[in-house]
Amino acid sequence: MNVKVFIDEIGIPEFKAVIGRNGNRLIFLTIIFLVSLLVLGVANSSKELLKTKMKSPFIKFIDVKKPDLPIKGKLDINNESAKALVNDSSLSLSSDFSKGLNQRYSFEINDIKKEPLGMLITSEDKFFSNLISKKKNSLISDKNLFSDDGFGLILTKSFFEDFGILDDAWRDYAFVDIEIKNTVVKLPIAAVVKELRNNCKFAFSKNFLNCVYSTPEIFKKDYQLYNGNKTFFLPNVSELPTDIDSVFEEVRVTHKLSSNCYKKGIMIKCYDTNFVAPNNAIEILDIRKNLKIEEKFIIDYFTFYLEDLSNIDLFAETIKDKFGVEIEKSKMQEKNNIYFFDKITNLLSTTLMYFALFSIILFIVNILISHLNTNKKSLGTLKAFGLSNTLILSLYSGITLFLIVVSFSIAYVSTQLIGQWVTNKFLNSTGFENAVYNNLDLTTLLLSMVAVPTVVILFRVFKFLHNVTPGDLIYERN
Repeated sequence: MNVKVFIDEIGIPEFKAVIGRNGNRLIFLTIIFLVSLLVLGVANSSKELLKTKMKSPFIKFIDVKKPDLPIKGKLDINNESAKALVNDSSLSLSSDFSKGLNQRYSFEINDIKKEPLGMLITSEDKFFSNLISKKKNSLISDKNLFSDDGFGLILTKSFFEDFGILDDAWRDYAFVDIEIKNTVVKLPIAAVVKELRNNCKFAFSKNFLNCVYSTPEIFKKDYQLYNGNKTFFLPNVSELPTDIDSVFEEVRVTHKLSSNCYKKGIMIKCYDTNFVAPNNAIEILDIRKNLKIEEKFIIDYFTFYLEDLSNIDLFAETIKDKFGVEIEKSKMQEKNNIYFFDKITNLLSTTLMYFALFSIILFIVNILISHLNTNKKSLGTLKAFGLSNTLILSLYSGITLFLIVVSFSIAYVSTQLIGQWVTNKFLNSTGFENAVYNNLDLTTLLLSMVAVPTVVILFRVFKFLHNVTPGDLIYERN
């Protein structure tokens, strides 16, 4: 049979009959695709959100408290035993571990005094690298100038809120007043972050803690290098202004206090007692970094990073067996719940995918088989006059591919346009803030929602026509 005649006389009429009057079946299939893609997209968005939370240092880090006294018959938690622990492959721990300590210090800002909880942090901590990572989006100050041998503090946004400093007003502050051994000094803000672990509001350096425990006198005025002078910090300048009185000079030493301030600025000093302080100048002490000091403080806990949350129970059992220390139940439950929800989300996402596939295949198969059953006699007559199964299968392959590709394409483009709105309605309204709509990977969707249904449907049509004679069709023999 001539191909053009076949298309004009059989192909086009069959195509119109299958897609329905005014394309109503095509529209209905597009709606099925649209709903399926939206549901899968929202499920994938929640899965990605949960995956992000699972990678959060606030979830995968876990503290093991160091006992105040040795436990009889158990190992001591120290550097050597911690290294042995992370080398145990069955626990799936990161090779990085850190030592921690919590301490409260008194701060005074805007005539408000509070004693928030702080934590020791070092630049080698895995938690610290997560904290300042641009991908993690936790650092909210423009810079991070925290260092182990400096005096800069890391503060949280809630730290400022506790002192009545709301929104972005914290950007006006470069130093904060902290009381150390009954002496109030100004220390630089090295960075501002969204939050810290264990409800801590600020973090301090190892150098700061060493000085507090071993040489607290450096925080007193009579200890400073230049007795009788005044030292100031000038924010938002990079060199000594020309209009400043000649009695001032810039402090250019490497280890000056202002080198750990997130704000750009310089330190200046003055030997003349009859000076007038420059505008916006902040009077500080000329505290220098206290280098090469052994640790004089006692560690409270060791922190480990769990690569796989499914091993949390095994990790807890190992800690109890080796060190006699029980991990707090609430911490265990929190991590188990996150792991459980991850599994549930994966299961639901997979189930939704299979349900969508089943619906699409069932709908198109029903359309085609019902159409073929209705037109058995005509199809049998055409086969009797020489119409081959190959041509018939090619015809319905083209119709099937058209239905699926066109419906999928319209639905996919539509989800890209309205997906975020749907996500806002279903996820953000339930407490998942800043959820971003994410369709599944396009390659995955094309394989699972276009290729697989097409192959299954054509196999069903082939099975319907295979080894069927024209007489079987004309006389409707099974």
